[in-house]
Amino acid sequence: MTTIRPALDAAARATIAARTEALLRRTGALRDRHAELGDGSHVSVTLDPVALLTDPLAVSELCGLWVARLRDAGGHAVVDVVAGSGLVGGVVAFEMARQLGRPVVYLDEGRRSGGAVAAGDRVLLVDAVAEPGAALTDIVATIEALGGEIVSCDVIADASAEDRATIVSPSSGRVYPLRSLWQIQPFVVGPAALARGGR
Repeated sequence: MTTIRPALDAAARATIAARTEALLRRTGALRDRHAELGDGSHVSVTLDPVALLTDPLAVSELCGLWVARLRDAGGHAVVDVVAGSGLVGGVVAFEMARQLGRPVVYLDEGRRSGGAVAAGDRVLLVDAVAEPGAALTDIVATIEALGGEIVSCDVIADASAEDRATIVSPSSGRVYPLRSLWQIQPFVVGPAALARGGR
Protein backbone atom coordinates (compact mmCIF):
# COMPACT_ATOMS: atom_id res chain seq x y z
CA MET A 1 0.00 0.00 0.00
CA THR A 2 1.30 3.48 -0.86
CA THR A 3 0.96 6.44 1.47
CA ILE A 4 1.60 10.08 0.74
CA ARG A 5 1.38 11.32 4.33
CA PRO A 6 5.17 11.44 4.97
CA ALA A 7 5.64 13.41 1.75
CA LEU A 8 2.89 15.84 2.76
CA ASP A 9 4.40 16.23 6.23
CA ALA A 10 7.82 16.94 4.72
CA ALA A 11 6.30 19.47 2.31
CA ALA A 12 4.45 21.18 5.17
CA ARG A 13 7.64 21.35 7.25
CA ALA A 14 9.52 22.86 4.30
CA THR A 15 6.79 25.45 3.75
CA ILE A 16 6.77 26.37 7.45
CA ALA A 17 10.57 26.64 7.50
CA ALA A 18 10.57 28.89 4.42
CA ARG A 19 7.90 31.17 5.92
CA THR A 20 9.77 31.30 9.24
CA GLU A 21 13.00 32.29 7.50
CA ALA A 22 11.14 34.97 5.49
CA LEU A 23 9.62 36.47 8.65
CA LEU A 24 12.97 36.43 10.46
CA ARG A 25 14.56 38.24 7.51
CA ARG A 26 11.69 40.75 7.26
CA THR A 27 12.06 41.75 10.92
CA GLY A 28 15.85 41.97 10.69
CA ALA A 29 16.31 39.09 13.12
CA LEU A 30 18.17 37.12 10.43
CA ARG A 31 20.85 38.90 8.45
CA ASP A 32 23.43 37.87 5.91
CA ARG A 33 26.65 39.26 7.25
CA HIS A 34 30.04 38.09 8.28
CA ALA A 35 30.78 37.63 11.97
CA GLU A 36 33.68 36.14 13.87
CA LEU A 37 32.75 33.90 16.77
CA GLY A 38 34.57 33.71 20.08
CA ASP A 39 36.30 30.48 19.06
CA GLY A 40 37.80 32.16 15.96
CA SER A 41 35.42 30.55 13.47
CA HIS A 42 33.39 32.68 11.09
CA VAL A 43 29.73 32.63 10.09
CA SER A 44 27.96 34.23 7.15
CA VAL A 45 24.60 34.81 8.84
CA THR A 46 23.65 36.19 12.23
CA LEU A 47 20.45 35.74 14.22
CA ASP A 48 19.20 38.41 16.63
CA PRO A 49 15.88 37.23 18.07
CA VAL A 50 15.25 40.52 19.89
CA ALA A 51 14.70 42.16 16.48
CA LEU A 52 11.71 39.84 16.02
CA LEU A 53 9.91 41.70 18.80
CA THR A 54 9.66 44.83 16.64
CA ASP A 55 6.93 43.10 14.63
CA PRO A 56 4.04 41.75 16.74
CA LEU A 57 2.26 40.42 13.64
CA ALA A 58 5.31 38.32 12.76
CA VAL A 59 5.43 36.89 16.30
CA SER A 60 1.71 36.11 16.09
CA GLU A 61 2.05 34.40 12.72
CA LEU A 62 5.03 32.32 13.85
CA CYS A 63 3.16 31.17 16.96
CA GLY A 64 0.17 30.36 14.77
CA LEU A 65 2.29 27.87 12.87
CA TRP A 66 2.43 25.78 16.07
CA VAL A 67 -1.15 26.05 17.27
CA ALA A 68 -2.85 23.33 15.19
CA ARG A 69 -0.34 20.75 16.43
CA LEU A 70 -1.11 21.74 20.02
CA ARG A 71 -4.85 21.05 19.79
CA ASP A 72 -6.64 17.71 19.94
CA ALA A 73 -9.28 16.50 17.47
CA GLY A 74 -11.94 18.47 19.36
CA GLY A 75 -9.94 21.71 19.06
CA HIS A 76 -8.91 21.82 22.73
CA ALA A 77 -5.35 22.73 23.76
CA VAL A 78 -3.26 19.72 24.79
CA VAL A 79 -1.35 21.81 27.35
CA ASP A 80 -2.42 23.46 30.60
CA VAL A 81 0.32 26.10 30.86
CA VAL A 82 2.74 27.80 28.47
CA ALA A 83 6.15 28.65 29.94
CA GLY A 84 8.75 31.04 28.57
CA SER A 85 12.10 32.38 29.60
CA GLY A 86 13.85 35.71 29.14
CA LEU A 87 12.68 38.68 27.11
CA VAL A 88 12.04 37.06 23.73
CA GLY A 89 10.94 33.70 25.15
CA GLY A 90 8.51 35.51 27.44
CA VAL A 91 6.91 37.40 24.55
CA VAL A 92 6.65 34.22 22.46
CA ALA A 93 5.16 32.36 25.45
CA PHE A 94 2.59 35.12 25.98
CA GLU A 95 1.44 34.95 22.35
CA MET A 96 1.31 31.14 22.37
CA ALA A 97 -0.74 31.20 25.57
CA ARG A 98 -3.08 33.81 24.07
CA GLN A 99 -3.70 31.73 20.96
CA LEU A 100 -4.21 28.55 22.97
CA GLY A 101 -6.36 30.20 25.65
CA ARG A 102 -4.05 29.02 28.41
CA PRO A 103 -2.20 30.80 31.24
CA VAL A 104 1.44 31.75 30.90
CA VAL A 105 4.30 31.52 33.39
CA TYR A 106 7.68 33.20 33.08
CA LEU A 107 10.69 31.27 34.29
CA ASP A 108 14.22 32.60 34.40
CA GLU A 109 17.25 31.21 36.21
CA GLY A 110 15.07 29.18 38.55
CA ARG A 111 12.76 32.09 39.39
CA ARG A 112 9.05 32.11 38.57
CA SER A 113 6.78 35.09 37.93
CA GLY A 114 3.52 35.92 36.21
CA GLY A 115 1.82 32.58 36.79
CA ALA A 116 2.24 29.14 38.27
CA VAL A 117 2.94 25.55 37.34
CA ALA A 118 1.07 23.05 39.51
CA ALA A 119 1.91 19.39 39.99
CA GLY A 120 0.66 17.43 37.00
CA ASP A 121 0.22 20.45 34.71
CA ARG A 122 0.98 19.72 31.06
CA VAL A 123 3.53 22.38 30.16
CA LEU A 124 4.62 23.72 26.79
CA LEU A 125 8.06 25.33 27.06
CA VAL A 126 8.72 27.88 24.32
CA ASP A 127 11.62 30.09 23.38
CA ALA A 128 12.76 32.01 20.34
CA VAL A 129 16.01 30.18 19.72
CA ALA A 130 17.69 26.98 20.89
CA GLU A 131 21.39 27.72 21.14
CA PRO A 132 24.38 25.83 22.45
CA GLY A 133 24.36 26.17 26.21
CA ALA A 134 22.14 25.36 29.15
CA ALA A 135 19.34 27.97 29.03
CA LEU A 136 16.53 25.64 27.94
CA THR A 137 17.76 22.70 30.00
CA ASP A 138 17.84 24.89 33.12
CA ILE A 139 14.19 25.82 32.57
CA VAL A 140 13.32 22.14 32.02
CA ALA A 141 14.78 21.36 35.45
CA THR A 142 12.77 24.20 37.01
CA ILE A 143 9.50 22.93 35.51
CA GLU A 144 10.26 19.41 36.76
CA ALA A 145 10.97 20.76 40.26
CA LEU A 146 7.55 22.45 40.23
CA GLY A 147 5.89 19.14 39.29
CA GLY A 148 5.01 20.06 35.72
CA GLU A 149 4.88 17.49 32.92
CA ILE A 150 6.62 18.88 29.84
CA VAL A 151 4.72 18.12 26.64
CA SER A 152 7.24 19.71 24.30
CA CYS A 153 10.01 22.30 24.04
CA ASP A 154 9.25 24.46 21.00
CA VAL A 155 11.55 27.09 19.52
CA ILE A 156 11.22 29.31 16.47
CA ALA A 157 14.77 28.57 15.33
CA ASP A 158 17.25 25.89 16.32
CA ALA A 159 20.65 27.56 16.09
CA SER A 160 22.51 24.79 17.86
CA ALA A 161 23.92 23.56 14.51
CA GLU A 162 23.20 20.04 15.75
CA ASP A 163 19.63 19.62 14.42
CA ARG A 164 18.61 18.26 17.81
CA ALA A 165 15.27 16.53 18.25
CA THR A 166 15.35 16.27 22.05
CA ILE A 167 16.41 18.01 25.24
CA VAL A 168 17.71 16.00 28.16
CA SER A 169 16.92 17.21 31.67
CA PRO A 170 20.10 17.83 33.66
CA SER A 171 18.36 16.85 36.90
CA SER A 172 16.19 13.83 36.03
CA GLY A 173 17.75 12.59 32.78
CA ARG A 174 14.30 12.56 31.17
CA VAL A 175 14.19 13.24 27.44
CA TYR A 176 11.73 15.74 25.96
CA PRO A 177 10.95 16.53 22.31
CA LEU A 178 12.51 19.69 20.91
CA ARG A 179 10.66 21.08 17.91
CA SER A 180 11.69 24.05 15.81
CA LEU A 181 9.97 25.87 12.99
CA TRP A 182 13.32 26.40 11.28
CA GLN A 183 16.84 25.03 11.57
CA ILE A 184 19.57 27.62 11.08
CA GLN A 185 22.81 26.15 9.86
CA PRO A 186 25.28 29.02 9.61
CA PHE A 187 27.95 28.64 6.97
CA VAL A 188 31.17 28.38 8.91
CA VAL A 189 33.95 29.93 6.90
CA GLY A 190 37.56 29.07 7.65
CA PRO A 191 40.47 31.55 7.41
CA ALA A 192 41.56 30.11 4.04
CA ALA A 193 38.14 30.77 2.53
CA LEU A 194 38.20 34.30 3.92
CA ALA A 195 41.56 34.89 2.27
CA ARG A 196 39.96 33.86 -1.05
CA GLY A 197 37.35 36.58 -0.71
CA GLY A 198 34.69 35.06 1.54
CA ARG A 199 32.57 37.58 3.43
